[in-house]
Amino acid sequence: MNQLEPDVPQLSDAGRATAWLDLFERVQAPSGNELDWASERMAQPSPLDALENTRLQAIIRDFVASRRDLPAPSLPELDWALALAERNRQGQAPDSGESARLRDITVRLLLAQSREFEVQLKLIPPPTAPPSEAERAWGKEIYCAVLKGKAPDKSDYRRFLQLFKACQLYGPPLFDDIP
Repeated sequence: MNQLEPDVPQLSDAGRATAWLDLFERVQAPSGNELDWASERMAQPSPLDALENTRLQAIIRDFVASRRDLPAPSLPELDWALALAERNRQGQAPDSGESARLRDITVRLLLAQSREFEVQLKLIPPPTAPPSEAERAWGKEIYCAVLKGKAPDKSDYRRFLQLFKACQLYGPPLFDDIP
């Protein structure tokens, strides 16, 4: 039996290749069961095998793609998500409906932030030189500070966008070695 789907018999090598192609060619949003599997699997400490990794990437890609054109979450939705997070910190686990709603809100928020970042990046003129090591180190410091909750001021944000664009053009990527 296949560990990923117990009711599906083990596939031959040719069947396995077909299953992988099916994962990459899906055109609809993943089901609730697929999203639940992905959430549970990501929470497990054991490494993913190749098929699990492929399945997980396809589920995430399709879930994000299914929400790409949806609007950013509203303030009431964000307030609800924050309240749910607080309840979770106090030990009250969300039910499956709340988890699904939180996934949707989170992805729409990340997509909205990504769209805004892309808009801002397009406003930055093309860089004329590759970034220095000092600039790259500064960018990593700012990035890590933001991950810890510090908001950059406008000049730091603009400078970061310039650095990010220079790294895109000249390489290597800024985030390859950030823990």
